[in-house]
Amino acid sequence: MLQFAVALLAATSVFSNNGEHLLALAGIGVVVLAVWLVCDFYYRRHRASGDQARRLLLVIRGWDEDVAELSVIQAGFTAPVSQLAPMSVEDYFATTAPAGTIRVSEMVDESAFFTADLQRRSGESMLLVLFFGLVGVVVAWLAFAPQLDGNARVIAARVLLAFGVFLLSSDVLGAAFAHLRSAASMDAIRLRLSAARGRRHPLGDVLQAMADYNAAVEGTPLPLPGIYKRRRTELGRAWAEYKLAMGIGASTAHAGSSGDAA
Repeated sequence: MLQFAVALLAATSVFSNNGEHLLALAGIGVVVLAVWLVCDFYYRRHRASGDQARRLLLVIRGWDEDVAELSVIQAGFTAPVSQLAPMSVEDYFATTAPAGTIRVSEMVDESAFFTADLQRRSGESMLLVLFFGLVGVVVAWLAFAPQLDGNARVIAARVLLAFGVFLLSSDVLGAAFAHLRSAASMDAIRLRLSAARGRRHPLGDVLQAMADYNAAVEGTPLPLPGIYKRRRTELGRAWAEYKLAMGIGASTAHAGSSGDAA
């Protein structure tokens, strides 16, 4: 939204040749840019903390391995962790497997299941915004351009071009493709985990899937706000069906497997 505000200011500037007005718009633009920089700083800091927490969860809860200087790592978190210590992995994931390759495989599979859907829906939503935005630009030009004189037509063209450039920028089109690439990566990871399940979860396969999952998640934008809320019921139903089919969470489903040891 802040990037859109900057684009809107740029488009607004074409309506005036008054130096004072242009100076005022430039000042507003600087303020908006400063706000964006602050928001981007806190967003990246919060995002980095979340990524670190996810990696720690996989190591500590998935593999049951200790991490040295854990308090130092947690000191950099942006959310309190005082209530996390007594909670088990089953409070967050459906798996009930003992620590090891099976547990980590099921944790990554569950995470990738939800991530793939939310990323795909986010990408599709952004493509819809892009499509209807560009259609609106074309329709507005066809509707109003014939009624404008030469100067007004040039101004209108500049405004529409500024809006079109924003829509085609990395904040819209690039983000949409990033969401869709992330969803495709999640699908590929889940296929690999399914194949690994048939081979009793080899350590190398699970470690590589875990690393690729973390890399894919950390390299893509966060899902759009409200996507999970709208998809919660349907996602929950789909996950329950998948979990039942795969035996995830069944207390006896993993007993005796040779893949339990990390």
